[in-house]
Amino acid sequence: KGLGGHFNVSNNTNLKNVFFPHSTQTFANASGGNYAFTMNGCDWSGNQVDFKPLSASTMDVNSPLGASIALQDCALNSIDVNEFLQDFRFIANNNTSGWSGVTLNIGGTNSAPDTTSGGIDGIAARNSLTGSPFNWTIITS
Repeated sequence: KGLGGHFNVSNNTNLKNVFFPHSTQTFANASGGNYAFTMNGCDWSGNQVDFKPLSASTMDVNSPLGASIALQDCALNSIDVNEFLQDFRFIANNNTSGWSGVTLNIGGTNSAPDTTSGGIDGIAARNSLTGSPFNWTIITS
């Protein structure tokens, strides 16, 4: 339950089905260009990852190094990307002060979001996050 600081499980293709605990901690980028939350280079396609339990935590975008999320190069299809964007929109809607101004890199080998895959409008979720009041910067394929 004390998950915070900076979280890095990058380049771990054997990691499957991640279930985060409810957390009220703060995430911030670490020195050396490390993101606050890094899960890039993993193989998440077809696996379950639910970010919503982190909705009570804070992304410290005002720290000297900022707060960014790295999910690029994870073999995500459009369904996965849409689901992740929808999770982040849920989090931002439920914790505007703790999840505004975040930078998300969900590009690289991942598919681009679309309006229909998985019955989710990933474009609408992305546009909601990048617009006011959340003001995210999102990099997609």
